[in-house]
Amino acid sequence: MMMYTKIALVDRRFVDMPLFFALHLVFLAAFPVLGQEETGPQQPIILTNADSLLGSQVSDGSVREFMGRVRFVQGNVVVTCQRAVHHLDVNRVELFGNVIVTQGSMVMKAPIMTYDGATFLATALGGVRVVDSATTITSRSGTYSTKTHVAVFRDSVRVTDDSMSIRTDTLVYERDTKLTRALHSVVVWNKAGTACLVGDTALYDKPGNFMRVHGRASSWQLENDSLLVSADTLEQQRGDTTIFTARRNVELAGKHLAGRGALMVYNEGTGIIELFDQPVVWNDSTMLVADSIRVLAPQRTVSRIDGIQHAMLVSRTDTTYPDRFDQISGDNITLTIEADTLRRLTSVGNARSITYRYEDERPEGLTRFTSDTIKAEFEDGKPHDVYWLGGVHGEQHPERIVAGHVTDHRLPGFIWREDRPRFVLPPKP
Repeated sequence: MMMYTKIALVDRRFVDMPLFFALHLVFLAAFPVLGQEETGPQQPIILTNADSLLGSQVSDGSVREFMGRVRFVQGNVVVTCQRAVHHLDVNRVELFGNVIVTQGSMVMKAPIMTYDGATFLATALGGVRVVDSATTITSRSGTYSTKTHVAVFRDSVRVTDDSMSIRTDTLVYERDTKLTRALHSVVVWNKAGTACLVGDTALYDKPGNFMRVHGRASSWQLENDSLLVSADTLEQQRGDTTIFTARRNVELAGKHLAGRGALMVYNEGTGIIELFDQPVVWNDSTMLVADSIRVLAPQRTVSRIDGIQHAMLVSRTDTTYPDRFDQISGDNITLTIEADTLRRLTSVGNARSITYRYEDERPEGLTRFTSDTIKAEFEDGKPHDVYWLGGVHGEQHPERIVAGHVTDHRLPGFIWREDRPRFVLPPKP
């Protein structure tokens, strides 16, 4: 047995880094730190085996080379390889050939590992694999700076554990700030295959319980009624309750419900989704617009939709006459949803309505009403019984007046949008 105490080969810290769902995913990862910690006493490096040991002098100084079944031990860290080269004068260590670093339940493997004392950078090359209990990380390469305490996995990075899997081009962990970044082509799946998250980049702030996914960010929930949420940026803030925020170019797409807006806020505790800045929500064949829209969805099941201020509900009455729309407007509109189907409507304040009439599928003009309040019962997504309450004024327009002039029979603020978001499947795990 030989003892050589100057070479600081391996010290290691395990890092967990949870990263998000759609709304509930968690990243877990680990990085083995190559290189002696800058603080604290050094433990001796003990060479327990090497078939041969050579010493030589090269242009950059003295070199010691260990060859054949090399095995080093430092505390509870064990390093094995086929060849180890220590450049004494420049403080650089190179390990070659099936390099394996073991500490407790953690095992790291790579064909080549180096540590450069001048740059404080440890590098693993040629395909890196780290296993710690249920967590596995693979990538083409990995680095760790003992000066900045930043660990980086690069190229075809994949992280798996017993709850999720992650794919990304680059994974960065800052030990001092506990910030984790996944860069370029981020794809996250939960183990059950019921939730997926993708984006260009992801940031997880563990101390702040904060997660942000940016750049073509999308989140899928695939159990019960599937839902897709897309935006430029998706954020999650955990505290007494969990708040999900989608910013800019927000899209929601489900089986029955879809929506758009510039800002969406979802409170998981109350089950309330709020859409702002020219929001629009589609439910089956109807479309609701308002200054803001609130969706009540306890246990992620929609039970009510509120259009707040300048609200209007529009539905296309017959595909044979695509330019004819039933319309109801008011200061505020409330929709009651049962079994994913619109059942009741209440429009309060300056309520107005336009309803097209048909006889044996032939158009028969329209009726137009104003009142304080409008209440309606729906069947198959269409108004069945309608009640006008308070200050009622109504009029009928025969078909001979309506035909060819349907655009003249639109309520103030009328809009119909064809850009309803559609549900698409997520990328494969």
